[in-house]
Amino acid sequence: ITVTLNVGTPLINAGGVVNAASYASGVSVAPGSIASLFGVRLATATVSAPGLPLPTALAGTQVFVNGSTTGAPLFSVGPTQINFQMPVESTSTTASVVVVSNGLTSPALMVSSGTAAAGIFTANSAGSGQAAAVNSDGSANSATNPAAAGSLISIYTTGLGLTNPAVITGQTGAGVEPLNRTVVTPTVTINGVSATVQFSGLAPGFVGLNQLNVFIPQGTPAGPAVNVQVTLPGVASNLAMIAVK
Repeated sequence: ITVTLNVGTPLINAGGVVNAASYASGVSVAPGSIASLFGVRLATATVSAPGLPLPTALAGTQVFVNGSTTGAPLFSVGPTQINFQMPVESTSTTASVVVVSNGLTSPALMVSSGTAAAGIFTANSAGSGQAAAVNSDGSANSATNPAAAGSLISIYTTGLGLTNPAVITGQTGAGVEPLNRTVVTPTVTINGVSATVQFSGLAPGFVGLNQLNVFIPQGTPAGPAVNVQVTLPGVASNLAMIAVK
């Protein structure tokens, strides 16, 4: 039996708090978004949240933002990575983030926050390639299951910013009207052409996950890797792909 002890103060990497979908550096980690935090000695075990509501402590690890005494909601923790929700209330231009692991507190890291900045989730969980997207029949979009030009497709993102009605930190998106639509509707381009956005908001039943329902522009060339990008004022998301037939 191999036993590994992970002893010492947790440390967040420089630039180590990013959008969990794009992993983009140097952009805002938006209020209410799903964030990934990278470092060392962050937790003594790898543990995922067992369900909803999301816990604020897992395996003796917590994340605190802007000096709050209430930990941020946690999706998962591990020795080198934590996935958490940036609090909805984190609307200042910067946020202070610390990790507490088994009573030991990391130095604070200042993170750009406060403004919306989208990231598209992808199948490889690395922010590139096939987008996490669902065709109009509810099946996953893929090279072997493309969507027709002109049809509706749902693309999953995070970082689209505040919603109306507003939610509180840790709250899931509403499943019935009024749905939690984003205050600002982003521009979605498919193959470089602006697509009509039918819905932009929190995915029903999920924390921090945004859903974009968009129509693939008529005339979009068929192919397994058609570019899709989401743009908010001044900030473009990572470039992902959808399959079109």
